[in-house]
Amino acid sequence: MPAVPRVPVHKEDPNKQIQLDRMKRRATGLLVGATVIFVVSLLLERQFPWLGFVRATAEAAMVGGLADWFAEHPGSILVVRPDRYIAAQFNPDQASDVTQRLRDFAPAAIHQQRIAA
Repeated sequence: MPAVPRVPVHKEDPNKQIQLDRMKRRATGLLVGATVIFVVSLLLERQFPWLGFVRATAEAAMVGGLADWFAEHPGSILVVRPDRYIAAQFNPDQASDVTQRLRDFAPAAIHQQRIAA
């Protein structure tokens, strides 16, 4: 597959583009690292209860990293509901349409529970 030429964000200073690319790679690596630490501490928490603090810290780092990623890429949102086996990707301007589709997909009993509450 041929490489796609990149359009530099900083046309006036190519060194800034290099620094930006390096920082993005570093941030992605840290997000992956926090995810690995979270999973490992989650698996070992029963044997070593003190890992709960490590897991909570890694979880907070993952939330912050994902918040930064969504701030950088506002056009793509992924909604996952593992308890319903639903995954949808949509743009913010399509939110009402996707919400209506999810409501149509959900069983009527769930709607009745929410209305009663």
